[in-house]
Amino acid sequence: MKSIIVVRYGEIGLKGRNRGKFEDQLIKNISSQLDSYHIWKERGRIFIDGEFNKNVEHVLKSTFGIQNFNAGKLCSLDSEEIEEAALIIAGEKITRGLNTFKVETKRANKNYPMNSLEFSAWLGGRVLRNHDSLKVDVHEPDFIINAEIRENHVIITGEKKRGPGGLPVGTGSKALLLLSGGLDSPIAGWYAMKRGLVVDAIHFRSPPFTGEKALQKVLDLGKELTRFTGGRTLKIYSVNFAKAQSSIHKNVLEKYSLVIQRRAMMRIADIVRKKKGYEALITGENLGQVASQTLENIKVIGNVSESVVLRPLIGFDKLDIVEKAKAIDTFKISSRPYEDCCVMFLPSNPVTKARVDPVRNQESNIDMGTIINETLDNVDLFLLKNGEIINREKAYHEETD
Repeated sequence: MKSIIVVRYGEIGLKGRNRGKFEDQLIKNISSQLDSYHIWKERGRIFIDGEFNKNVEHVLKSTFGIQNFNAGKLCSLDSEEIEEAALIIAGEKITRGLNTFKVETKRANKNYPMNSLEFSAWLGGRVLRNHDSLKVDVHEPDFIINAEIRENHVIITGEKKRGPGGLPVGTGSKALLLLSGGLDSPIAGWYAMKRGLVVDAIHFRSPPFTGEKALQKVLDLGKELTRFTGGRTLKIYSVNFAKAQSSIHKNVLEKYSLVIQRRAMMRIADIVRKKKGYEALITGENLGQVASQTLENIKVIGNVSESVVLRPLIGFDKLDIVEKAKAIDTFKISSRPYEDCCVMFLPSNPVTKARVDPVRNQESNIDMGTIINETLDNVDLFLLKNGEIINREKAYHEETD
């Protein structure tokens, strides 16, 4: 008998002949975070050798592709060993004041001499014989002892803990997230990773209008997102947008300045996306939430990008976004009172139903190509992993056509 953690997946099981690729990526993502553990797969399950602890729980709760998991014992088919494992599980629950239970059995090994109901009754009886304080409750038990009978062994586990679901990061392509200091964009990145995408980020800052605390706020959001990358390094391209923003503010009609500013950001993000090999951009746009996010404005802003623009939150209720931000620990960071460049120079009466031709007419007052090239000459690259900044360097570029 040995201690193990059993990991189960959901959607991966629907991948047919491609399932092995998804399983292997999930194992790789777990291994990169728990590198001292032996991990293997067997018939729809992933197993981790070793004792369960807080670090293991933290990793598994944050690794996309995991539906649920629980700790337990891997036993031979010997009845005494199986009984001992169940008593260990029950004993742990009794110390927490739990006193009703039931046994649930799955029998993959059809040659085993007892069927599932017979095995549950037998094992439940053995537990009751050794723990007088326990009672069986098949409807609303305080805890469940799970048994899974396989060809060469029996797995005995306790309560299941939920994972985040989705697909393993790395089974999809690479995408670049437009990350601000607000609530929405970190959640958009989280949902993109949940669909298997490898996500890096680009952030626009405007010193001296925005300070170091505003940048630190974004970096701290990035640190939280590293919990969900499957052990990968998260890159954040930090763009000094102050000169471009000031030029736009000075040279276009005020009501168009917000839309044109967002179009400039989208152009710059798309250049970085193309140069660095990302397949899509991701934004935290939410339909109708603010003036720049009407359907008309989203269309005008997005049409400067040559790539697919993913908007995971487009139909979300704001309260749902707040709840998710609290759940993944980004809410308090996003709520810090340090504004990013998106709220600098906000027009008092912004256009809400922009059209491409008037916007382009206003952009003709600006040497957009020069502004973008100068902006791209002033980009810092931050590398983050496991909740820490591991490097900061300059991100150079070649001039655009």
